[in-house]
Amino acid sequence: MSLVIGIISFLLILQYVAFERSYDNFEPDADRIVRLRLDSYEQGNLAWQSAEVYPAFGPVLKKDFPEVEDYCRLVKADLLLSNDERNIKFKEEKGYYADVSCISMFGIQLKEGNKATALNASDKILLSVNTAKKYFGNEDALGKRLVFRTSVFARNFEVTGVFKEFPKNSHLVINYLVSYPTLGSILKLWGIPENDIETSFDDRTSLTYLKLKPHTGLKNLEAKFPSFCNKYINSRDKNKVKKMRNEIYIIPLRDIHLYSHYQNEAEVNGNGQTVSFLF
Repeated sequence: MSLVIGIISFLLILQYVAFERSYDNFEPDADRIVRLRLDSYEQGNLAWQSAEVYPAFGPVLKKDFPEVEDYCRLVKADLLLSNDERNIKFKEEKGYYADVSCISMFGIQLKEGNKATALNASDKILLSVNTAKKYFGNEDALGKRLVFRTSVFARNFEVTGVFKEFPKNSHLVINYLVSYPTLGSILKLWGIPENDIETSFDDRTSLTYLKLKPHTGLKNLEAKFPSFCNKYINSRDKNKVKKMRNEIYIIPLRDIHLYSHYQNEAEVNGNGQTVSFLF
């Protein structure tokens, strides 16, 4: 009996380890995708380390570094959504404002919709199959509207696509995606310049992923980051006065779940040390 229990325990551990190590392997070109991390120093001391970075990093890195083929920003989007025609309303918390590049970079499989235009303008939303069913039942969701309400305004989102459920072995949980330009138009209502979502080096709001060109050396790329930060951030007068310094680093996509444990992670990640100890 004890032998049977031992074998079953071993198989369960083996299954657990295999699953933990399988995270993010399904994405196309996963070996070329990395995520940025932002470290901040004040008076020479490490103040914080964040998985969220400044929104300008993605477009500026692509402009300045030939190694960067593309980028994708994800900004958490906690929304109160409703289908007023069916009197259905839910508070949603597992979705993001996303660049259109998110669809191809993370291998999001659209059952309905055009991936080239699904997130290319303001007030567009993609729903997972199960999320679409919550609001529209068995009706075709494509082209229909969901209302996003806050205490001061309401906006109509057009459903421009429905995607297959995102795999469980991802460091991200994605039930819906809202077009990134929507974020700028919403911030404008609060008096924040719409272009801040492209140019700001002040507010860390986005998980930012880079797709690198083949054969890019990660250490060689990281070695260029200090001069990049000095040029765009650390050289500013307000940073000098406060003796603040920023540094950025990259982590391979497949390492995030087990080895990234910083502020503002998308989800609670696993423990690489535990997995290594077990097997």
